[in-house]
Amino acid sequence: MPSFTVGVFLPEKNITDHPFDVDYYRQSYFELAQEITALGGEMLIVRDAATYLGQGRFTRAWRMLGPEKTEEVTEVKVDMIFDKGEFPLAPDIPIFNHPEINEVCTDKFIMYERFQKFCPLTIRAATSQEYVTALDAIRTDKAVIKPIAGQEGNGIMIASPTELKNQSPSSFPVVVQEFLDTSAGVPGIVQDYHDLRVALFDGEVIYSYLRTPPPGKLTANVAQGGKFFMVEPRQLPVELFPIIQEIDHTLAHVGHRFYGIDFGITPGGPKIIEMNARLGLLPNQDSPAFVVLKKKLAETFAKMSGH
Repeated sequence: MPSFTVGVFLPEKNITDHPFDVDYYRQSYFELAQEITALGGEMLIVRDAATYLGQGRFTRAWRMLGPEKTEEVTEVKVDMIFDKGEFPLAPDIPIFNHPEINEVCTDKFIMYERFQKFCPLTIRAATSQEYVTALDAIRTDKAVIKPIAGQEGNGIMIASPTELKNQSPSSFPVVVQEFLDTSAGVPGIVQDYHDLRVALFDGEVIYSYLRTPPPGKLTANVAQGGKFFMVEPRQLPVELFPIIQEIDHTLAHVGHRFYGIDFGITPGGPKIIEMNARLGLLPNQDSPAFVVLKKKLAETFAKMSGH
């Protein structure tokens, strides 16, 4: 019997739903399962909040037998939750990341309210009229429209405020932001539009990478065709570290935490593009940093489970 059991909570209901519809994500989760097993534990995939019975019990879950093979099990009990979806607040079980981290990093306007001195002007719009009014307040040549809680670049629009007034979002609320000019790049790394992701584990830079948009586009999300390459922490612009330290200091009270900050380097200095507490797990073959990350996750889960 395993000495502790970790439930990885993912949104949607079926084991084949995202992210398990992507080969490298399945590989990454299996690698995490192996690290947990090496510490005497077990990892189960749990999906659909309706299957949660309380006290760590679920009506069903899946055990990973390999990157391509899972086994469904019923009536399971886990010792803690690794929340990769929107697990409901449950005071009866330890949750990683803490719900406060998820809220700050998922809702783009809450993030802006907390850290606005590091961000471009951001306005929340819940109606068509508020959307138009927000665009009138934008001072840059381009504006950026984002869903409040969107991921992977979905639903983002970038154009002049005038053009965007004729491209109403498909749903509200959204955030309307001033466009960050990152065309000068990052000194010593790239000379083009970019975003620079810094991933933090309990305040430590665990890895960082730079993403560049595909030709003719301004969004650099890999899911939208952008490219990424790893950046050593020692290569990061020194101006980032005071910002990183201040942000993490305000979040440290929640305990263990793993999240990312996406920066754009502009003529006016570094600016936060967004934050993300549900970073995609990437396969070990892409970087030794991802091996270190999975080991740290497994060790943390063991501690949170009381082992």
